[in-house]
Amino acid sequence: MADSLGLATLIVALCAIAFTLSPVSINFVVGIFSTVLRATYPSLGTCERLEWQDVPDGPLHTCSLPRSCNHIGTADITPSWERTIATFFRMRRRNFVRKPKQLHLTTTYIRTDTKTLRVFLSLLNLRTVSNPRDVGEEPFRIVFKEVEGILTAYMQIRQPPPIHINGIYRLDVTKREMELILQGYPPWYQNPLRLPAGRAVHHPIRDQSDLSRGGWIVAVGLSPTLPVAAECMDKKEGSVAIVDQALDRVIHCLENLEKAFPEQERVSVACRVAKKLRSRHGRFGFSRSSFIYLFKDVILRAGELPDLINDWTYQQINTVMAVFSQYEPLTSEQTAELRPILETALRVALFGVYQVFKHLYVSGLRDDLPYIAPPHLERHDFVYVRERWVSVED
Repeated sequence: MADSLGLATLIVALCAIAFTLSPVSINFVVGIFSTVLRATYPSLGTCERLEWQDVPDGPLHTCSLPRSCNHIGTADITPSWERTIATFFRMRRRNFVRKPKQLHLTTTYIRTDTKTLRVFLSLLNLRTVSNPRDVGEEPFRIVFKEVEGILTAYMQIRQPPPIHINGIYRLDVTKREMELILQGYPPWYQNPLRLPAGRAVHHPIRDQSDLSRGGWIVAVGLSPTLPVAAECMDKKEGSVAIVDQALDRVIHCLENLEKAFPEQERVSVACRVAKKLRSRHGRFGFSRSSFIYLFKDVILRAGELPDLINDWTYQQINTVMAVFSQYEPLTSEQTAELRPILETALRVALFGVYQVFKHLYVSGLRDDLPYIAPPHLERHDFVYVRERWVSVED
C-alpha cells in the first residue's frame, strides 16, 4: 500500500513539473522518470522470456488434432499470452530478461521469438479470415508494431477458438521434427515413421539430399500420419522443384520396376499414371474431378491401409522405400523381395503420390488452406507480445 502511494505521489509531482517544461525538457524528465521507476520497481523493467530455447526436446504438444485441442483457454479465462503459450508448449518458466527502454514501462510484455510464434500459429492453423462465419468478430487477429526498432505484437484469439479446419492436420510433432519441417522437410515428416498396427520404422529422409528422392513420397502412402499445417514446402525457395524431382525419381523407379518385372502390366499402368501427373503438373494443373479420376484405382479408403501392409515384414517395408529412393536398377534380392507384394507396393506408392499432390497443389480437394506465416515471422527476431489481449493501444 505504501509503495503504491509513493508511486502515485511521484507521478503527480512529475506531471505537475511537466506542465511548466518545453518538449525537449519533457523528454528529459520522462527519461529520468523511467530510470527512477526501473530502479524503484525492478519488475517494471523486466519481462518473462518464453522462447523456442525454453521448449524442451520431445513432443511439442499432447493433443493429436487441432479441433480437439483445449489448451488455449476457455471463455471463462482472461485471455493471456503467458497462459496460452506456456500451456500449449511444455516450456521452462521463470526466466526474465530486461525490457527494452523503447517499450512502455507499465505495459506487461512477454518476450518470445518469431520461431515460437510461427510454430504456435501454424500448428493450430490460426489466421485472420476476411469473412468469418460468425459475423462481427474475427476468430483470430494479430497486429505487429515496430517501436523504435523493437518488434511488438498484439494478439486476440477468440475463446474458445473457432476450429475452422477439419482433421487433415496433426499436432503430434516433436521439436526436432518441427525444426526440420520449417527448413523445408515435408509436413508429413515423422521419425520414427508410424505405421498401422502400432509398428514403426526409420523415416527414409536421412538428410536434405533425400528430399529430392521418392522414398518419402512412398512413406506418405505407407503411414496414417497426417501433415502439420505449416506450409513450408511452398514457401521455401526451390521446394516446388524438390517435389518435382521427387516425383521424377518415383517415375524413374517405376521404370526400373518395369525392367525388373517385364511381364507385369500393372507396373506399366502405374508408370503411365505417374507420367501423366508429371506432364500435367506445372502446366495445366488438375481439377478435382480429373485428379480423382486419374487415381481412382489407388485411392485408399478409411481402414484399408492396415489390410494391405500388415503382412509385410519390416524388411519389405524398408525395401519398398529404398527402391523408390535409389536411382540404380533393382538388385536380384530386391526383385525377389518385392515379387510377392508387388501389387500392393505399387498401390501404396501411387497413394503417396496422390496424397502429396492433393495436399500441395490440387484445387478443390483441399478442405482448408494450410497456414502461411505473416511476413514479420519470416525473419529471425525477438517479438515482445502484449500480455493481455484487451486493446491494440498501449
